[in-house]
Amino acid sequence: MTLQFVRIQQGPKSPTENAVQNLLTHLPAEATGLYLAGLDAVGRDAHAGVLILVALVSMGVLLLVRYLAKASRANIITSVIAFVIWVYALGYGPFQAFGLPPVRGFGAFLIIAYSTIVTILSSRGIIR
Repeated sequence: MTLQFVRIQQGPKSPTENAVQNLLTHLPAEATGLYLAGLDAVGRDAHAGVLILVALVSMGVLLLVRYLAKASRANIITSVIAFVIWVYALGYGPFQAFGLPPVRGFGAFLIIAYSTIVTILSSRGIIR
């Protein structure tokens, strides 16, 4: 018995499919997930240096994944910005270790607003 792969031809994507694909392309899920796991491992009371290390390792994974995927420069930049917003919006981490106030409920607004703007710009072909 042999395994065969069949390539399915798809027609043009709908605007909704394009928007979802653009959102997923610019969303730094791998880095954010790793960052959350790292924060959980080191704890909320960790030294600022440890929190920075967790953020930098997570950022490194983000950059590696985007590089291996041959992402465009714009995609890399928008993903890095999104990750930094996530790190700040989560409320405890390197930003708060250096005295910046947590954003509480405003963090969710920042994440959604940024993701929406990037998705719209990507759907229009302004960001690729």
